[in-house]
Amino acid sequence: YTTLFRSSNCRTLFLNGLSTWALENVDIDMGGATGTGDMNNYAGLWINAGTGTLKNVSVHNGGPNNGIAVITCTRPYLEGCTVYDMNWALTGITDDVLQGIWISSCTNPTLIGCKTYDFSGVNSGAATAFYTRGFALAGNTGLKMSDCSTEDCDQGFDSSGSSGNRHFTITRSEEHTSELQSR
Repeated sequence: YTTLFRSSNCRTLFLNGLSTWALENVDIDMGGATGTGDMNNYAGLWINAGTGTLKNVSVHNGGPNNGIAVITCTRPYLEGCTVYDMNWALTGITDDVLQGIWISSCTNPTLIGCKTYDFSGVNSGAATAFYTRGFALAGNTGLKMSDCSTEDCDQGFDSSGSSGNRHFTITRSEEHTSELQSR
């Protein structure tokens, strides 16, 4: 495994506009900044455009952001990817602040055996698992997800996104809900 640590940039590893890409056996440690970031700009791994493969990529120790973000790609293939130990500490939060794996505006994405787990937060001093998403799926066409799991987060598989998903299939995937206090 190659371990990458959080840089001063808001995206630890940013693949932007490549026609093809591939990462295998990569471990990304986001540095544990629980009070810095947002879902629209920050990620351990952010991929924008192209076609490619992620195998056995793990992202952990992040804050209010995305573990893995795959945006506007064609046929992205994720196998055995894991996002875990993501934590945030903010004040006055009323909406989602953390996503494990975010797949947005992609054509024919495939996720096999991916996992997200151990997401938590502190909202105005109170511990909570709310305002987190294991898998966020928005505006995709032809998405296929199989044998994926999520544990200890608010919304395990969120496909509500601002633009709807079309022609997608989720099979043999499971969610285990956290028991942290309510909102």
